[in-house]
Amino acid sequence: MNMRRTTALVTCGLCLLVLAGCFASPWSRTGNQGGSTPLTLLPKLLAGDIGGLNPDDIQVLTDTIRDISQASIDEVSDDLAAA
Repeated sequence: MNMRRTTALVTCGLCLLVLAGCFASPWSRTGNQGGSTPLTLLPKLLAGDIGGLNPDDIQVLTDTIRDISQASIDEVSDDLAAA
């Protein structure tokens, strides 16, 4: 019984880490220019704060659109996102 609780707690914790974007490291493509995850991007979009998007937000947005739509959209580079 105690082992099941521990397993459930660890599983929930890992899910929260992944959902919160804790694995977006500074050396990753979407963590080196202000950092972004879908969870940090969504409130900015809902608030209409398009001017407040950093380059990593732009990259996460295009990656998410590409993943959802399965469209053949090229990956946005750091330089292009910063422009």
